Amino acid sequence: MNLGLALLSFLILFSPEGASAAPSQLYGKSIIVSWTGDNVLRNVGEQEFSSRRHPNVRSYYIGSTGRPFVRDTFKTKKREMFDTSGTTDTGGPRTIHFQGNSLVDTEAYIRGARRIQIDFDDSFGSCTAHIIAGKEPGASTFITKNIGGKLIEVRSRTYSDVTCAVRDGNVLAD
Repeated sequence: MNLGLALLSFLILFSPEGASAAPSQLYGKSIIVSWTGDNVLRNVGEQEFSSRRHPNVRSYYIGSTGRPFVRDTFKTKKREMFDTSGTTDTGGPRTIHFQGNSLVDTEAYIRGARRIQIDFDDSFGSCTAHIIAGKEPGASTFITKNIGGKLIEVRSRTYSDVTCAVRDGNVLAD
């Protein structure tokens, strides 16, 4: 079994010890992560897979009480995700938590998951982001929804051009 997939599965299924509230240095700040997703996918029920490349921006705002708020921005659409724990749009668990100088955002899909880890410098003034998607051991695909709400079957997903920035204020208010 691929060690990365086993680790991803463990991180999705078990809440890590030492997880804590947002560091106070992030209160009132926004974190903007952008990436390009390279996917081999198809609509559920279709026969042929195709390659698609999608730019994405995920913006986090840490409120005055430390609660994170999230927005995904795609080419032409925005998706607000104010409830940052609970379930994904395919019914899997979703959590955002802080661990030391890192924000960890996990989303479970049908037979797969994504994990975004944002690591901050000691002053919480800059960040780097790392994104991984994986399938359950033995699964050839995972299923999620596209921005239009249709179920899609993903054979592979990789991320490139990942950037991260910290800004004062609430970028979600724009």
